[in-house]
Amino acid sequence: MLETFLEIGVQTDDIAGAFDELRSLGFSLVNAGDIREHGYAVVSDGVICIALHESELTGPWLSFVRPELESYVRALRRRGIELEISRLGEQEFHEVGFRDPNEQLVTLVEARTFSPATREDTPESVCGSLLEYSLPTGSVEDSGVFWDGLGFETVAEGSDPHTWRRMRGAGISIGLHEAVRLRPGLTFTADQIGARTDYLRAKGHDVREGAPIAPDERPSATVRLALALPIYLLIFLLSSFSACFTPTFQATIPDVLPDEDEYTKALSLSRLAYDLENLLSPTLAAIALIYLSYDALFGVNAVAFVISALLLISVRLPAP
Repeated sequence: MLETFLEIGVQTDDIAGAFDELRSLGFSLVNAGDIREHGYAVVSDGVICIALHESELTGPWLSFVRPELESYVRALRRRGIELEISRLGEQEFHEVGFRDPNEQLVTLVEARTFSPATREDTPESVCGSLLEYSLPTGSVEDSGVFWDGLGFETVAEGSDPHTWRRMRGAGISIGLHEAVRLRPGLTFTADQIGARTDYLRAKGHDVREGAPIAPDERPSATVRLALALPIYLLIFLLSSFSACFTPTFQATIPDVLPDEDEYTKALSLSRLAYDLENLLSPTLAAIALIYLSYDALFGVNAVAFVISALLLISVRLPAP
């Protein structure tokens, strides 16, 4: 059984540039030791740690801390797991590595390489709350058996938009997805995805609508980084209310405007308002970011929601 999750490892030839990219997402630098022989830095949002390695490994990869590593290696070999990395010499920092059925690299180290980060020390990133590390698989069942043998337990599963299973163990959730277009990456849940993607685009990030693990009707986005670690954003509960609001709003219009001509005009104005919102929101967000911080922008957005709610409460519908 794996002991404690440590980091998502990513290879880079430019640690400073990679750090700047992740910092713009809200990640902060973590105090890391100098035990690595190559360039090494760690950033965190208080929940997940991403390690930047100037090494020859191809990533991303999952790293765990496993005390008494040498004896645990014997258990791995009894399970038929072949080691791709084996550094167990007396003068070496003990580390081993192997791959899961879908070629996901997993490394184990005998001791931590940095002090643990906490939410109190680190603000939440722009991406929201971590849901899982998402992995493509040819067979959820086969991959599930492998991770089950490492001490992971199934916490959720489904078949929309494809067969998937979420497993948790050693302090991290792993999502197994039978999705052809999926690349291994971090999946976050967040409300106000539109505002977040506008902010990220204003910061120069390549943000695409949709995510390969999300149903088509569920708002989502993919942030493509220079690092080999895509970020997937899925809508959270608050925006589900928005999905309920739109059909309710449209169904209410005939009650407020029974005249057919006024009803048609109201539908046109409603559509115009939605189109203007989609067109102007990114532009206004980019302009606002010149003068406001990220936190202040979300504060303004929250005030706008309150005003919108008060206006809705003030509306008096005709008695049925």
